[in-house]
Amino acid sequence: MTDFRNDDSVAIKEDSPMELDIGDEPIALKVDGFDDAILGFGGQYGSFDCLVYDRQKCIQVLVDRDGMDYDEALEFFEFNVASLYAGPGTPIFIEPVTDIEELDEMLGT
Repeated sequence: MTDFRNDDSVAIKEDSPMELDIGDEPIALKVDGFDDAILGFGGQYGSFDCLVYDRQKCIQVLVDRDGMDYDEALEFFEFNVASLYAGPGTPIFIEPVTDIEELDEMLGT
């Protein structure tokens, strides 16, 4: 992951991309190689804003770019990308809602 700012208040240590030296400013981390899956910024009260990615588009990037089949890409994505926590600014991966009625059924509303 790379930090989304061009200043020196955050340094990602070379030995592990998950070890961060965080300055006073909030950051948003970007997952390298998944630009086509970025939806925008998101956040929640009391937390840092972060980049939001479309989960299915991330998986499709792995299929197209790396030649994985869907199941391989899904497993790789879940284990190596979506499950990583890099502190404040860690991206969010969402499953877009396309059917509000189906969502209501899932939520029991």
